[in-house]
Amino acid sequence: MFRKKIDAETSTLYDVRDAILSELGTLNPGTDDYEKLLSELERVCKLINHDPKWTFKPSADALFNGILTVASILLITKHEQVHVLTSKAMSFLPKLIR
Repeated sequence: MFRKKIDAETSTLYDVRDAILSELGTLNPGTDDYEKLLSELERVCKLINHDPKWTFKPSADALFNGILTVASILLITKHEQVHVLTSKAMSFLPKLIR
């Protein structure tokens, strides 16, 4: 099906996509081989778009709020070890944690 040989060990999905596209250029539309290559191209493009390296990156506001919340919890617990915890100390924590 492919005229261009693809090395299975060193090829990437982009190499496979390029080989399919170059092969599609040589075939006539409407033939069975053309349809098979077209379905393979769709599968490869779906795999390329579903990149597992992509990760969720939280915004700076979310990171700042998380770090601030953890720091306030640590400060309150450290203060609680030394002094008596008053009711005002809990007001520093966000309402979601309580």
